[in-house]
Amino acid sequence: MNTPRRKQPETLLAGNASVSLSQDGTPTANLTHPGGGSCRVALPGARVISWCPKDGVERLGPEGSGLFPCGLEALLAGGDWTIEALSSEGDAVAFTAVAGPVQTESGLTVLARASVALWPDQLRLSLEVSHVSADVEMSDEEEEEAVGTVEAKAKRPKVAELSLPGSGLAGCCRCLEATAASGSGQVDASA
Repeated sequence: MNTPRRKQPETLLAGNASVSLSQDGTPTANLTHPGGGSCRVALPGARVISWCPKDGVERLGPEGSGLFPCGLEALLAGGDWTIEALSSEGDAVAFTAVAGPVQTESGLTVLARASVALWPDQLRLSLEVSHVSADVEMSDEEEEEAVGTVEAKAKRPKVAELSLPGSGLAGCCRCLEATAASGSGQVDASA
């Protein structure tokens, strides 16, 4: 009898990614790149609490500060974040956490995603915040039949502005070079 073989993954995880509990019981993602470099991400608040490039020197500020999404406190509690993925992104080891969906006071449903990618001498933290529409979209046929009718206007997804003044990424990084693309919600730091 032939036993079917389990298909091997097409790509292997570049390095080591694991989740453990810190001494105070906080869930923490631990990323280690095979070329050197490591970081730790505390799940509450999606906060990068440690980053050491391949030279082994800690590059973040004092314990507890780190790099983190900010300006979302009115929408999300620190404990709202859950792990979405531990994976590889090209030749980086990556971690992604999501918070939400949560409903704002104005009735919008909001979802936030924080991603961390680690290379031997580089760390990238990005933040994406979007509102999720719960409206029903019409099929092409329905829209053709209802063009210009009240029904067509009622079923189109409603686009509402999501105002998040002061939101983005914050923290203290001791590195030789850090860049941020204006308005991108992304910071790249290199040792």
